[in-house]
Amino acid sequence: MRKKHIALTLGLIFSTLGVVIPFWPLVLLGLLSCAFAYPLLAILIGAFADIIFGSPTGFLHLVRFPFSVLGVIAALLSLLASSRLRSRKMY
Repeated sequence: MRKKHIALTLGLIFSTLGVVIPFWPLVLLGLLSCAFAYPLLAILIGAFADIIFGSPTGFLHLVRFPFSVLGVIAALLSLLASSRLRSRKMY
């Protein structure tokens, strides 16, 4: 349980810093860190980051909501990995 709190705290710190200092890789790092602790929160952070940063330019303009898409993918991967690790027997 303690690891979840550390991952959540780091994720929120990185996400906040990425918004305050307009540096989107910090938001991505925070989003991925939150996805391991609470997957639903990663989707919410992705949605808020999309609202704050607006529509992307360049190649990513085809993906309308890149942070939200990454949040959903990270949440799904986190849920799949955690269920797979729980079902695996440790010897």
